[in-house]
Amino acid sequence: MRIGSMVGKKLLFLGLGTALMVTMGGVGAAQADSIGSPHNIFKGNVAIGGVSNYVNPVAGLGASACAGCHRAHTAKGTGFLLKDPQPMLCLNCHDGTISHLAVNTGTDTANNGALRGGGFVTAKIGSDAATKTLSPTGGRVISNIPVGVSAPVTSSHQINGTTTGTMWGNGTTGVGQTAVTLECGACHDPHGNGNYRLLKPSPDGSQYIISAPGITPVVKSPATAVNIPDQPVVNKAANGYDTTDYWNVQAPGTPLTADEVTANGVKAGTVTDGFLGGIAAWCTTCHTRYLSPSGGAGINTGDAVFTYKHRSDAQANNKPNCIQCHVAHGTNATMGGYANLVTEPTDGVTPLSGSYQNADLLRVNDRGTCIMCHTEGSPVVPK
Repeated sequence: MRIGSMVGKKLLFLGLGTALMVTMGGVGAAQADSIGSPHNIFKGNVAIGGVSNYVNPVAGLGASACAGCHRAHTAKGTGFLLKDPQPMLCLNCHDGTISHLAVNTGTDTANNGALRGGGFVTAKIGSDAATKTLSPTGGRVISNIPVGVSAPVTSSHQINGTTTGTMWGNGTTGVGQTAVTLECGACHDPHGNGNYRLLKPSPDGSQYIISAPGITPVVKSPATAVNIPDQPVVNKAANGYDTTDYWNVQAPGTPLTADEVTANGVKAGTVTDGFLGGIAAWCTTCHTRYLSPSGGAGINTGDAVFTYKHRSDAQANNKPNCIQCHVAHGTNATMGGYANLVTEPTDGVTPLSGSYQNADLLRVNDRGTCIMCHTEGSPVVPK
């Protein structure tokens, strides 16, 4: 969402993953709701973390889980007897003290010092240091966005529950749903659900899934669920991905979604992990009209606002995908020159305020994400 007109004005891209316990990207961590995690809440005698008929002392659950977030008679947060309002409640752990994921500062105290999804206040994305190197063997382009120094974010999801903005691309007409507020729990299930990074199958505020591209946007169903199965602990080095590279957005070990299983059966070998296709489907439960299964440069969708669209649902590595260009929480990327003169989607004519760094949660300064792909020999452009 875009609000205000000063520098630091934020984006509320509902649906790109906003909870305080998530990193979104190539951080091969343990399942967030595994046994022993405060997010693993047992329902009946079946553990959401994957162990069925698990007998657990109720006293242990009450101490490690319930009392950490809830108060029976003295709750301060709105709804659900929460101990504190969001995001304060989540920051009781996710400030780098109890959890090593400090989401406001975008730092990871246990691994490489930076969160893959950026941060809500500062981020350590090397947005100004992205590079491309031709491989001496295959002639392909190796792209890299390194971890950089901590810098204030120029674009982020708003999670304070009070700031309103526009859920861009939501619905069938206009620019999106206006006057929307967002909290951590809008996108994540703190009690655990077996999904990747505790993502809710249907984020709060998700209303439509639109088939695209097409002659006219079509409402398929309200609040369509997207399940991305969680992954177990993985060995980063053994799976060949570098946690110091923001361009690498793989999540090896994430089980395939149903759609990816089907796609891989049709074109064997194209799907590498269940995060890639799943996250595009998940993001567009809110940003419904951004989803496009093929390059829309020559396909008129009949949509007055989002007429031509970049492909965004590739289910393989190094292919166009929401998370390939954008981070989940917040970016420190800046825009100058023509890169900062992108027009408002409201009319396609009015430029954004010149004082606002129009970063749109992008990973690279000055829309360098375009160059990261569109160069001869790059992974997404055939030679």
